[in-house]
Amino acid sequence: MRRNKKNIFLSFFNLKLVVTIFFSILLALFMSVILGNISFFKYGNLDILPAEVEATGLIKSQDHYKIDGDNQSATLKIDLSQYNASKLFIVSQETESHQMKFSISFDDDEAKKYQMMANQRILSIPHGAKQATINIDNSEGKISSFSVRAKNYFVFNKILFIIFFLGGIVFYIGYVFLKNNHFEWFVLVTLLFFGISTAILMPPTKGFDEYQHFLKALSVADGNFFFENGDKVLVPEKINDLNEFEFRGTYSNYEEFTSYYATLSQEDYGTRVSVPISSTASSYLFIPYIFEAIGIFVGNLFSVNVLWLLWLARIGNVLAFAGCSFLAIRLLPRSKLLLVALCLQPVMLYLGASAGFDSVMLGFLYLGLSQIYNLRMNSRNMTTREFLVIAISFCFVIMAKVSYAPILSFFFLLRKENFSTNKNRIFYSIVISVLLFWVALTTYSYASNIGLNQWKIDGVDTGLQLKQILGNPLEYLGILSNYFSDQILFFYENIFGFFGYLPRMSSMWNFLNLFFILFLAVFGMTSVEQRDEKNYLSIREKAITFFSLVCMFVLTATALYMSFTVVGSDTIEGYQPRYLLPLIFPGVMCLASKRIQNDFKYQNIKVLTFVWLVIILTSYMWNSLLLPFYV
Repeated sequence: MRRNKKNIFLSFFNLKLVVTIFFSILLALFMSVILGNISFFKYGNLDILPAEVEATGLIKSQDHYKIDGDNQSATLKIDLSQYNASKLFIVSQETESHQMKFSISFDDDEAKKYQMMANQRILSIPHGAKQATINIDNSEGKISSFSVRAKNYFVFNKILFIIFFLGGIVFYIGYVFLKNNHFEWFVLVTLLFFGISTAILMPPTKGFDEYQHFLKALSVADGNFFFENGDKVLVPEKINDLNEFEFRGTYSNYEEFTSYYATLSQEDYGTRVSVPISSTASSYLFIPYIFEAIGIFVGNLFSVNVLWLLWLARIGNVLAFAGCSFLAIRLLPRSKLLLVALCLQPVMLYLGASAGFDSVMLGFLYLGLSQIYNLRMNSRNMTTREFLVIAISFCFVIMAKVSYAPILSFFFLLRKENFSTNKNRIFYSIVISVLLFWVALTTYSYASNIGLNQWKIDGVDTGLQLKQILGNPLEYLGILSNYFSDQILFFYENIFGFFGYLPRMSSMWNFLNLFFILFLAVFGMTSVEQRDEKNYLSIREKAITFFSLVCMFVLTATALYMSFTVVGSDTIEGYQPRYLLPLIFPGVMCLASKRIQNDFKYQNIKVLTFVWLVIILTSYMWNSLLLPFYV
């Protein structure tokens, strides 16, 4: 074993690594120097005042514009067709206490709202844009003057260089692990790089309800494990700026990010104060927030600024998900490539790099199920340690989302040969049933005491909605059936490609991605694994799985029907594709059948998996993070 590990270690350091580093540097230089400066190299340096097409409510004075009289709004249209500029600079002369607000649209595109950062905004001009329309908000009557300039200039994009340089090396290391069947190490290395990169590159509050989850995690880091709205919590003094920057229009290029980072790196952004806070995430137990709270606790020790505090919270989640995925893949007895592909989905990186607990919950789900599949397919007795792995994993899942409580039924995939005696089997079944029932009841009771309707939506009454469901169960089942049939195409198109407030994956990519997952589910076993009948689930086991998945879907939808949907509605509000992610792994594990055999070379399937993951991960990083925010 030691010699084998030594050989794997030495296999990294050879001529291929040198070649990889060389080409990674070339790629990084191309992306950061050439691709980031196409307009500069094509049209040269440029710094001009664009021609005015129309000005309403404005007075032009040399190269500045002033609000005409007491106008509360003004509009400026400028011509961009003759300049081939890549950046639009809008600079105001306001005080820090009042930063100019405006919206801008290019040609017929939808207008986006912005607010100045350090008295300026640097906006990327879409290729081929002919005109820009700027609408200024002077409702507070404090705008004195501003200027607009179109520019081309050279910039060395350090972020693009670092990402593409390290990305090439990470893919090389990952391929060596994958080639030598060290699947768990491949996932760990890849998850750590892309997960931490996403945690840092994704602008604040781009995760699902991220600001609210971040506030809850801050309370846990401060030792307030049973936080209620209005409690005092130690937070960064200017924490609201994380949320306000979102409404200012987040940075849209590398230069603006550097300005944004410089602003939040100022000393006063590291000051801590104890103030009352409120969060819509207050109804969740503290345990799902432990990992991001650890990141926040470390940040508080070093008094980092609010942006670094958010990054550390996100990284805490990434580390937890990566650790669970590592252990789950190591335990899974067959179809390891299937779980590799699921763990490295871009949506998992997005969820893992957000303040919240979705990815960590999925990590524990994978871990618990992999332990069960390991016992079931190896036909050996369960030890106390293995029982604890299953119990702790399932408890975490239920504490995160009580609607996934039917996960208990997966324990009954275990057969009598997985227990030393029948009494032992009965004992463990009773213990885990009572434990998970108690955890589910405690989680629901805690949320009910805090208040299930945290969003305070008019017309929503959880108690009255529950009475209607119990009074007309058949009618409610009809609502569920109609809703799912109406939304099935939406779920199909977005289950792996919906990244919340980031640009999403196209329908074509999502189709190919889903097809690849199904391919691995059916054909992703080695020839040895295919011949072992224990690797296939029986009809009874598939029925248990299907029953559990249906129950989880129904309970999740019902939770939203009660807490997020107006009483008496014939639809369900707020159901997002990510709520179906826990159903995917156990569902696709049922697809393998001993009647479907294949002669594919496993090495070819590994190469195909690697190539596909390189494609979708690179596409995700470029289209959803780098291009919209750093180029």
